[in-house]
Amino acid sequence: MRKLLLHIILLLSSFAAFAQDAKFEAKASKHEVKIGESFQLSYILNSSGNNFRAPTLTDNFKVYSGPNQKSSMSFVNGKMSASLSFSYILFPIKTGEFIIEPARIEVDGEKISSNAIKIKVVEDKTTSKQKSSTQQKKNNSSRDNNGQSQQSQGSSDQLFLRLELSDNNVYNGESLVASYKLYNQVSIGGITGQKLPDFTGFYTDEVDIGQNFNASRQIIDGKVFEVYTLKKYVLFPQRSGKLTLKPFEIEAKVRTRSDKPVQTFFGPRYKMVEKNVPLKSNSATVNVKPLPSPPPSFNGAVGDFTFTPKLDNNIVNANEAINLTLEVSGTGNVNLIELVDPEFPADFEVYDPKINLSSTNTGTNLRGNKTWEYLIIPRHEGEFEITVPPFTFFNPRTGKYESTEEKVYQIKVNRGVGGDAQVGQSATTKRNVEQLAKDIRYIKTSNTDLRTKENMLGLNVGFILGLFALPVILSAIIIALFRRQENLKKDVVGYKKRKASRMAQRHLKRATQLISENDKNAFYEELYRALHDYLSNKLNIATSELTFERIDKSLGDQDIEESSRAKLKAVLESCQMARFAPSQTEEPQKLLSDASDVIEELEKELK
Repeated sequence: MRKLLLHIILLLSSFAAFAQDAKFEAKASKHEVKIGESFQLSYILNSSGNNFRAPTLTDNFKVYSGPNQKSSMSFVNGKMSASLSFSYILFPIKTGEFIIEPARIEVDGEKISSNAIKIKVVEDKTTSKQKSSTQQKKNNSSRDNNGQSQQSQGSSDQLFLRLELSDNNVYNGESLVASYKLYNQVSIGGITGQKLPDFTGFYTDEVDIGQNFNASRQIIDGKVFEVYTLKKYVLFPQRSGKLTLKPFEIEAKVRTRSDKPVQTFFGPRYKMVEKNVPLKSNSATVNVKPLPSPPPSFNGAVGDFTFTPKLDNNIVNANEAINLTLEVSGTGNVNLIELVDPEFPADFEVYDPKINLSSTNTGTNLRGNKTWEYLIIPRHEGEFEITVPPFTFFNPRTGKYESTEEKVYQIKVNRGVGGDAQVGQSATTKRNVEQLAKDIRYIKTSNTDLRTKENMLGLNVGFILGLFALPVILSAIIIALFRRQENLKKDVVGYKKRKASRMAQRHLKRATQLISENDKNAFYEELYRALHDYLSNKLNIATSELTFERIDKSLGDQDIEESSRAKLKAVLESCQMARFAPSQTEEPQKLLSDASDVIEELEKELK
């Protein structure tokens, strides 16, 4: 018992001695730092304490981390020692000499203060040489083509919105990435009032950026910014020339310190107030280079693709189905690719292809595959050919066109069960002749051409000669048709013109179906393709070079009436607007009707 009492007395005495020697000290890892360089500020107490009060740090420094608290206690040779520390990681936000005021803490009910710290912040010589160049780029990026500033009200060196492009010099149809990023050094409570940018002249596909907006930290001119990607798009220019990306506008709820301090027991304190700050990004200009002179088989594909045709069977019986699948896979404008139909024998019944599209936005481009599945039914026995035209695409990486070889499938059709089917809608079904009312024969009252039996052969010599001449005539017709078919195969331009209307009707039929499915975005896209592909094939203009100015000139050269050209322009503009702002356009049904009327009028007038 006596030993226990002795230990208690020694312990209490050590606490008393320790309390009398309490020391609270402020330390900095560096007393001279450069802009953009971090340093550690520590407050160390050689005792236990509570109610720590730090000085105001945010006037001259960015708090990257802290306060980080650490405490410890130990007994050595019967003596107790304790320590308590608070540390911060700070970034200076401006140059100059600054005094960090003392911090305060309570030890056994007594308030003690630390020492003050003097920090000198200097310019980083390595970054100062780049500062003027970086600022010039920033100024240039915040101006439009006329040199007018695009910096909005509320933008500052601590909070601004910036449009960044992966590339501003691309080929027509080549992908580029547009990112709208928020650079922030203040406290933001939220973002409202977004006004989406205008992408006239581009096909767009938005990138899913996730819920954290790809948050990151970035140092610009020695300053640390929180960076958030608000919007990101993969863009495919649809015409050559200078195309302008308009600004993106938002309103940010910014929490700022009030101008007037509130006097408290611990000194002046400032209330935080929230205000809406309008922000507008810079605009940007993209130089879109025209594609080199394309080969006849080029139909607007830009990227890096592979083309795979596949026939499931080349030996069948008449009336049995054949499946032909054409697949394009790779990276590029895969969503916009259209193929020229293969050339099928006239005796084959061919249904419109089923088109399947699967694409993924990688954040820098579109990757996927698109398939065309044809259902084919041969009606007669014989040997036939199905010709798949070459697939041509422009590869921006090499700057050259790349083409596959023409693929010819040899098809052998055997006689089906019960013989060949009849070809054509007007064919009649074979049936035995039936004799009705055999018990009555009507008396012929008119003159009849009666001949003696022995003169029968002499009077039908012409008929017999005709029978011998018939195979010769049929052979000549078949040879003529074959030669004509061969010539048509070589005439790619003529083939496109002949197929233009049928392909357009296919798109319009699909657009009608999308209206009933209430899928407006897909409807406007399908309607745009119907007009776009029709004009490209009918006027023999590559899809990548299809602008309204060129369309209007081509139609004018073919003496198309001004009223028809004006109506076409109105429909094209409505389609283009609908693809990016569906709520501002007319009803889908009316737009579909107008597009159908325009195609019908042009089909009548174009030669």
